[in-house]
Amino acid sequence: MKRLRHIIKSPNSLLIAILLISFIMRLYNLNYNSPFLDEAQYIVLGQKVLAGHWQEADPFSWVGGMPLLYPPVVAIFGIFGIVGARFLNVIFGTVSVYLLYEFTKNLQLSKKEETNESIGLIAASLLGILAIPLYLSRLAIYDLPSFTFFLVGLVLLQKALLLQQPKLWQRENRFFFSSLFFLLSLLTKYTTFIFFPFILLWAFYTSRKQGKEALKQYIKYFAGILIAGTLLYFGWRFDALLHFLSEQVGAAQNQSPQIITQFAQYSLPILILAILALPLIMLRKGRQTLLPIMLLLGALIVPIVHLITNNVKAIDQQTFLSLIFLLPLAAYFFTFLLERAKVIGGFIVAVVFIGLFITSQVQLQKLQKSWSNTESIMNYLKSNTTNHEKLLSFEDDISILALPHLKEENIVGIYTYTYKDVSDKNAYNKALKDGYFDLILFNDERKVDISSTVKNSLTNHYNEVYKEDHHFIVYKLRKGTE
Repeated sequence: MKRLRHIIKSPNSLLIAILLISFIMRLYNLNYNSPFLDEAQYIVLGQKVLAGHWQEADPFSWVGGMPLLYPPVVAIFGIFGIVGARFLNVIFGTVSVYLLYEFTKNLQLSKKEETNESIGLIAASLLGILAIPLYLSRLAIYDLPSFTFFLVGLVLLQKALLLQQPKLWQRENRFFFSSLFFLLSLLTKYTTFIFFPFILLWAFYTSRKQGKEALKQYIKYFAGILIAGTLLYFGWRFDALLHFLSEQVGAAQNQSPQIITQFAQYSLPILILAILALPLIMLRKGRQTLLPIMLLLGALIVPIVHLITNNVKAIDQQTFLSLIFLLPLAAYFFTFLLERAKVIGGFIVAVVFIGLFITSQVQLQKLQKSWSNTESIMNYLKSNTTNHEKLLSFEDDISILALPHLKEENIVGIYTYTYKDVSDKNAYNKALKDGYFDLILFNDERKVDISSTVKNSLTNHYNEVYKEDHHFIVYKLRKGTE
């Protein structure tokens, strides 16, 4: 019995339990909805990369990461359907829980090793149940791989900076591989670049305190490689990246309220707990005094950059990066309560955990239903097409995945199109009036420029043959108008 109690209470056993629960929560019911548009886009692009004809899609101008990196990998997993594609991120999501444990423990927020272990376990538990980490672990897009690589870079950087008497090449290797993983996170998703100046300054400050040799190694094996690699990639794809950036910055209307609301929606409870932990840690003297402030500053980088660029896109997903820096502080606060008032503190921690779990589950369900399920409409199209119809689809990449019997060139999307030497709106208008498309899959919820063009061009040529939930409508070319 004593041995069993010892196993249950051991940090390794608790960590394994946390990871197992996190994995099961991410794995459960991966077929919760039909593919999200971004999921379909990356899988289809990955198929083109694997087939060697990706250039026609011009992906560097619109993919928010190196298009030759994540898309082909997710396309391979996508052989097993959307569940297979999402399973890839289940793996990354579970690994990220372990990495946050390592990152938090190595911050050494307490002087006691046992307490640091507890802080790490609590932080990992929180990452395991919160809505955004769960959501990204169950969605086949590039955010989770990028953020996981970012965490690997952080952990390796920590291990390099914590070495007091390193063996031959021990610190240099950790610096080197840390810089490579940070670059890998950038290439997977460009967002992590906004943290590079912060990480470089933090590591510079810590290395400088350790002496000239540590500082020299930091510059040569970390900062030099990270900066050079970033500049080389940006220089290689400067025009395409500039085009991508121009679409992320400077919306016509002030989006500050939406940015603050979305960020707070998924991080406010953790942010409050982190702020409560600040004075508790800062009461300690010595080198740790600045650490909680640095963590809080790191957490605020995401909302600050979004406010400066007036860009509300994907801030909910990028909240994950803020949680990396907030959760260690929140976990410290929980540990403080547990150590000083086991009964009352344990009750408070349990109530907060239960509240966060319930809230996160509600948020997760809402996020996973935030796009329309296309299963019924795609089943209809499967049953009513052969192999030669031409389809204009408001769900183009989803249609390509769902209708493999149709030639890809016969499925046209709503973003750009050329027909008989005219392009965009004029091309859609002319093609519809000529009766070029046999079928049109219209989504009344997609408020795009081409919607009115399509509606105005359908009058005398197409009949409505299918309608679902008042927004999915299929129009078919009338016989005799081809």
